[in-house]
Amino acid sequence: MPCCGGCRQKIAEFADADVKVTLCTTDGKQKVLTVAELLPGVFTAAHMDRV
Repeated sequence: MPCCGGCRQKIAEFADADVKVTLCTTDGKQKVLTVAELLPGVFTAAHMDRV
């Protein structure tokens, strides 16, 4: 199950794009993605410099 919006925001702010995130369901299924795969096109502070 994907992360909630609040968790996604924290991951985007504090984790590098290559950090692995493990998604788990309550019945034990798992999927491993990198932050870049989980959050494609994420808004970062670098976007603030663009005009």
